[in-house]
Amino acid sequence: MRLTRQARIFAKQVQVDLLALSDRDLFQIVHLWISGEPLASSSQAQAAARSALGYTLGSGECLTLLKNNRAEYEERANTHWLAPAPHHLRNLLEQMNLQSFAAIVLPLAFNAHHSLHPEWGEEGTFHAHLADYLRRVRRESHV
Repeated sequence: MRLTRQARIFAKQVQVDLLALSDRDLFQIVHLWISGEPLASSSQAQAAARSALGYTLGSGECLTLLKNNRAEYEERANTHWLAPAPHHLRNLLEQMNLQSFAAIVLPLAFNAHHSLHPEWGEEGTFHAHLADYLRRVRRESHV
């Protein structure tokens, strides 16, 4: 997925505004995003997004490797993901390049907010509203 210039600008702004939050606020927001309704993608994509954000499978859980043309993971129905420490989540987000951020984090945010704020639109418009929302969260937490 290649990002247009405008998409890169807005994705970067969301990344900057997300990282400007305190560890606690950043963790709560990302945890809310990742704990929401599953994306309209495969369970493998869901597992990959969680793993990229430092979530790990709870003890006793496993992913079963399916043998076919490509490696796919099938999650058990009772899979429980453990959240990372807030500072670890921040480190992962700081190290994430913009392409990965746009592919992993922004769809989670869109999924969590779009039904609540359909007026935010999609893609660039949505990302601009999301960045503004993150700035408001930051201002309100400093009051």
